[in-house]
Amino acid sequence: MVTVIVGDVNTKDVICKIKEEFNCKYRKTPKHNYPKEKLLTCLLRKVEYAKTNSGYMLIGFRSTNAVHKDAFALDVLATILGDGYSSILYQNIKDKQQLAFDISASNTTFRDDGILYISANFNSENYEKREQAIFLEIAKIQKYGVTKEQLKLAQNIIEQDTHYSRESITNIAQELGYVSVVTDDLNYYDKYLDNIKKVTVDDVNRVAQKYLGVNRAAISVILPKEDEVKISNKTDNKVVCSSVELISKNKNTAKYLLSNGATLLLTPNKSNDIIAISIFAKGGEFIEKIAGTGKLTAETMLKGTKNYSALKLSQTMEDSGIKIIPVSRADNFTITVLTTKQQYAKTLELLNEVVKNSTFDDLEKTKSELISTIRKNRDIPLKRAIEEHNTLIYQGSVYSNSTKILEKTYPKITRNDVVEYYNKIFTPNNLVISINGDVDKDKAVAEFLNIFDKNNSKSFDYSPYYIPIIRAPRISIQTDKNTQTDWLFLSWQTDGFTNKKDYATLSVINSILGTGMSSRLFTNLREKEGLAYQLGSMFNPNLKRGSFVVYIG
Repeated sequence: MVTVIVGDVNTKDVICKIKEEFNCKYRKTPKHNYPKEKLLTCLLRKVEYAKTNSGYMLIGFRSTNAVHKDAFALDVLATILGDGYSSILYQNIKDKQQLAFDISASNTTFRDDGILYISANFNSENYEKREQAIFLEIAKIQKYGVTKEQLKLAQNIIEQDTHYSRESITNIAQELGYVSVVTDDLNYYDKYLDNIKKVTVDDVNRVAQKYLGVNRAAISVILPKEDEVKISNKTDNKVVCSSVELISKNKNTAKYLLSNGATLLLTPNKSNDIIAISIFAKGGEFIEKIAGTGKLTAETMLKGTKNYSALKLSQTMEDSGIKIIPVSRADNFTITVLTTKQQYAKTLELLNEVVKNSTFDDLEKTKSELISTIRKNRDIPLKRAIEEHNTLIYQGSVYSNSTKILEKTYPKITRNDVVEYYNKIFTPNNLVISINGDVDKDKAVAEFLNIFDKNNSKSFDYSPYYIPIIRAPRISIQTDKNTQTDWLFLSWQTDGFTNKKDYATLSVINSILGTGMSSRLFTNLREKEGLAYQLGSMFNPNLKRGSFVVYIG
C-alpha cells in the first residue's frame, strides 16, 4: 500500500498519524511472477452491437512498461499521432477526409506492460474504411518517419500538459502514487520531462517500426444495433490476418510458418553481436533445365543489381563486414549470410537487392572462367580423380553432374535460362530460413515476408526423382606418366540422410576409419606400413542417396 499526502502539512506529525491510523507493520513486499501475455502476431478484431447512435473504435498496440527506455519515445509518438488539432490523425482522418467525429491517441504504461491506444468516434457506415485510413497513416510514419518540427511540437505539448496537470494538488498526489506503484522510483516524477526532451526523431521512427503495424493490433468496435442486419460481411471476433504461426519449439530453436509459405527457424543468441542467416531453397539442381544453371546463377548473383554495380556491392559488403554467399547444390540452393547486429538492417537491404534485383552481369565472362577452372584442375591428379568419382557414383542423375558434364553444358546456358531459374528457386513455399543471433522475431517475420514476397509456384516434391542404384562395379582407370602420385578412390552408395540410423552410424564409421591422425587408415597404412602420403575417408550424404568414400594417394 502506498499512501501519498500532498499539501501544507508537518511531515513528522503526518507520518506518526499514518502509523497510528493504519497500524503499520513494515515487511518485505512479496514478489510475484505473473505469466506474460503473448505478443500479437496477427490482427485481432471484435465487433459488437449496442444501443448507440454512432460507431466507436479502439485500436490497441502493445507498448512497454513505464521504465522502459522506449516509453518516452512512445509517449511522443502517441502525441504526434493523435494529441490535439495539429496531430496527424486529427488533421488527416477528421479534418481532411471527415472519417471521424473525433480521434485521438495516447500511450498508457503499467508496471509490467503498456498499450498505445487510438480511439475514434464516427458515422458507423463502412467502418472498415476508417480502420484502413488509420493504418495507412501509421504505414506512412513507418516508411517516411516523422519530422523535427513534429517532434519539437509534441515535446512542447507534453511539457505544457505536464506543467498544467501539476498545478493541481490532487493531480500531483495521483501522479506520485502512480509513479510509486508502477516504477518504484520517485525520481521518475522529477526526470520525466528531461527524458521526453532527450527523445530524437530516430527514436520515434524506431518505436513506430517496432510496436505499430497491422499484425500487432487488437481492434474493438461498437456499432449501432440497427446496423447489425445491414452489415453482411461481419468480422466479429475473428483473426483477420496472420503473418506467422508457431509450429514447434525446443529449448534453443522455434519453428514458424510464415504467411507466404516459408519456414522460419529462429535461434536466439545474445552471447555476441554476430547474426548468421542460412536460406535454403528446395529443388536445387533438380529444377535445372540445363545442368549448371544453378551454379551459374550463384556465381553471377553478386555481379550487379538494379541499384548496385558489382564493385559498389562488393565494396559496401567489405566495408561493413557483411558476407552474402550464394551456393548451388544438388538438393538445394543456399544463401549464407554473416553480419553483426550493427549492420543487420544494411545486410537485409543488400539481401533484398540480391534476391530481387540481380542483373547477372558478366555472364559470358563467368562461364569462361568456370570452364577455365575445370580445365586447370585437370592438371592436378587429385582433382581429376574426384571428377571421375563424381561421374561414376550417381551415373544418370542430378548427383552425377560432375565438372566433366558441366564443361559441355555451361556454353549452352543463356541469360534467359539463368533468369528463369532465379525467378523459380526463391518461391517462398520451398524456403527454409534459419536465423541465429540477437534479432527481434516480429521484425524478422516482417523483413523476410518483404524479401520473399512472391508465391508463384507449388511446393517442390523430391519423390518423383530417382537415383539409380549401383548393381555392378563401375571402374575408371586413367594413366598419366607426368605425375609421381597415384590416387585410388573406392566408394559405395548409401541411403540419403533421411535414414537417420544409417546416417549416424556411417558418420561414426567415418570418424573411426579415416578422420585425423589417430584414424585406422592413417595409423595402419601410413604410420605402420608407409603405403601412402595422403589418405582418409568421407561420408557425403544427400537427400536421395549418399556415398561413402575411401581415398589414398
